[in-house]
Amino acid sequence: MIEILGFTLLGICIGCITGIIPGMHLNNFLPALIGLVPLIGIENTCYLIISIAISQNFFSFFSSTFLGAPTESTALNVLPAHRLLMKGKALNAIFYQATGAFFASLLSFLFVFVCFPFFKEFYSATRPFIPWILILVTILMILSEKGFRKFLSFFITLLSATLGFITLNLLLVKNSIFPLLSGFFGVPTLLISLKNQAKIPKQKLKIETSLNKKHLVLASFFGSLSGMLAGLLPAIGVSQFAYLFTFHNPSPEFFLSVSGGINLANEVFSLFSLFLIGNPRSGASVVIEKILNDLTFNHFLIFFNVILISLAISYFLLLSLSKFFTNFISKLNYKILNLLALLIISLSTLYFVGLIGILILITSTSIGLLTNFFKIKRTHCMSSLIIPTTTFFLGLNPLILKFL
Repeated sequence: MIEILGFTLLGICIGCITGIIPGMHLNNFLPALIGLVPLIGIENTCYLIISIAISQNFFSFFSSTFLGAPTESTALNVLPAHRLLMKGKALNAIFYQATGAFFASLLSFLFVFVCFPFFKEFYSATRPFIPWILILVTILMILSEKGFRKFLSFFITLLSATLGFITLNLLLVKNSIFPLLSGFFGVPTLLISLKNQAKIPKQKLKIETSLNKKHLVLASFFGSLSGMLAGLLPAIGVSQFAYLFTFHNPSPEFFLSVSGGINLANEVFSLFSLFLIGNPRSGASVVIEKILNDLTFNHFLIFFNVILISLAISYFLLLSLSKFFTNFISKLNYKILNLLALLIISLSTLYFVGLIGILILITSTSIGLLTNFFKIKRTHCMSSLIIPTTTFFLGLNPLILKFL
């Protein structure tokens, strides 16, 4: 028991560091963790991987809020989180993401136990409908704009989809999603702040509960339900579900609560996918399946406890670190902070992806800036992932590749 707790705490600490550093995703160093098996044993390696996965997801909220560096699951969080930061409510942004994530993850345990017998059938039955769901999501996003902006949003959707298809199907480089989404969502926000010579206002150290308990519970429920669906349905990601469940409520706090909940609940379901559908749905679960050949119900129970401990500690650790950081962030030179964030994103892209990653970053940044010029939602840039996934499930990729 002490050994399990020890490796869980170690994983939480590692996830804290990797979650804050842009581009440092768990998948990047999974091979190194596999190499630890002869030293610490198979089960301990699994506990380490699971706790890193949970903790890193929590601390990615920190980097998306303060540095504007998104992962695939926090891409849409950057914009509302940045708006709250510029209102002196950065702690609110972190709180609602983390709280939505924490309670959605707890609800996801309930979903796991209640719906366990139906998961495999549901997974098989819904697979043929995935491309049509994605097409519906894309159309709804375009129609959400007014007047002539519908045409402009269609244009951005086409540009984003083309870049996404080329990046994912032609370039075939590792970690290419990082510069793609950083360019669409992170870098434009930083560049616009530099252009406007924005300054970080003094941050409020007291969390303002602008969402009542009813809305927070609703956000957690949406987050948990969407996280389950995102964890079971291939290709439909966190950002797509975040849009579907929040377009009726423009509140940034509600959006952050839902998207934070989807993010962590999706990770929980992905880790449990080996037991639920016999199919790994994340890098962490793939490695666990690879090194732990004989999965038993006892493993399921231990993993359940490791996840629960990681959730609780990561939640309070994130809030404490964020409160400490907001104490002095307004005293920092925001121009230097923005330039530092741009440098970190660029160097991370260069290190993890290479020179081709810089080209992806520049191109996606240009498209991201166009959305600001056209005054349309930057969420249309998510078509860079939605459309290539749709063409894959419709079997159109070979045909499209012939024309490129």
